[in-house]
Amino acid sequence: SDGRSPRLFAATFTKGVPAAKHNVPIFAAAPIWMRVKRDGDNWTQSWSVDGSTFTSAAPFTFNLRARQIGPYAANAGAKEIGVLSPSFTSLVDYFFNRSNPIANTDAGEPRAPAAPVIDVWYGNHQSFGQHGLAQRWINILGTVTDPVAIRSFTYSLNRGESQYLALGPTYARSVDTGDFNAEIDHTLLVPGSNTVKFVATDIEGRVSERTVQINYTSEKKWPLPYSIDWSAVSDIQSVAQIVDGKWKIEPDGSVRTMQVGYDRLIALGDMSAWTDYEVMAEVTANTFDCHDIGVGLVVGWKGHTREDNGVDKLDQPRVGHPFPGLGWFATLGYNLTPQAQFNIYANTSKTPEGVLAVDKSGRQMLPGVKYMFRFRNKQNSLGGSHYSLKVWPASESEPGAWYLEGDGEKTEGSVVLAAYRVDASFGKISVLPIP
Repeated sequence: SDGRSPRLFAATFTKGVPAAKHNVPIFAAAPIWMRVKRDGDNWTQSWSVDGSTFTSAAPFTFNLRARQIGPYAANAGAKEIGVLSPSFTSLVDYFFNRSNPIANTDAGEPRAPAAPVIDVWYGNHQSFGQHGLAQRWINILGTVTDPVAIRSFTYSLNRGESQYLALGPTYARSVDTGDFNAEIDHTLLVPGSNTVKFVATDIEGRVSERTVQINYTSEKKWPLPYSIDWSAVSDIQSVAQIVDGKWKIEPDGSVRTMQVGYDRLIALGDMSAWTDYEVMAEVTANTFDCHDIGVGLVVGWKGHTREDNGVDKLDQPRVGHPFPGLGWFATLGYNLTPQAQFNIYANTSKTPEGVLAVDKSGRQMLPGVKYMFRFRNKQNSLGGSHYSLKVWPASESEPGAWYLEGDGEKTEGSVVLAAYRVDASFGKISVLPIP
């Protein structure tokens, strides 16, 4: 599949070098049968929707001495444009040599009777607003799986109208197959108990439901100063809000991404009351997923938007991500920079995907090494904010001077721990007001 339609694809390999023989769309829905036939050096690949009537693609010739044969499942992404391959599950019911057939092939119907499974990552009871509001939205995250395929997936809030949810990897923020992110406006919640009901229906008509109880506290202001020691925390959501991705508190006292992909985010702080402050955090990049990466700290966060750099998008969940300041280690310009650099970044209507300052010294962030990030924002005389960043290995003394400084739009909003295509760990975090 190219993300829009299934395709019939064939390739040959000579000395490890592939050559595509055909790559044609199939206008059919799952399940789809595929048949490969060889007659000497002549190969034919065919497909069918009923297992009886087959349609052939363009035949080709290839000389091959076959030693082994078996099913193959894989996924390809165009890394040259920064697109990663989403993970997926391949279900192989059987395969056999027709000259020596196996028994009980269940008439070629690899279908299980099980209903869809809805996995809510952070449990059936979740709380929001107990410290204040880090952003406009609450996020209920999880994965829905099914042995056949999901026809529809919806949620409803407090027995209201059902809302359809997109499943990953349809849009950027839902990384893996079946991932979902129910992004709910906090103004739709009532103080106290709220109910979010999820309903999944597969193409065989089987239905599963899952109910999540939301406890919402309104009109709280997130305290400042604020700090987190993950070694003393058992529930991430009790001290922060997970916006995207799977996260886990590790035995070493850090919170770590369990899923690498687009913008894995945790928010903390107040989206309206926090202005001048300084963030100090322990940050480790365990591994970098590819050459298009970023890890660091966002300030001035209020939440995702439908508008993304002037374009109104209907992506679900929303992909617009405005913020006035981000101190991080990252590639710039979507792979136009040969290597990652420390930089101060912004994404606002006045500075869309813009760089406020960049470190050209060649400093690098080495995988597996714990670093200290200190990122400051303070109002300047221009009506905006002045941003300052320094990063150093945790095993060394803090340098006196700031590595990078720059001026941008005024910060007003929360802090986000951000990992973009990086397996990252964040240790102790402290946020202090700047008088």
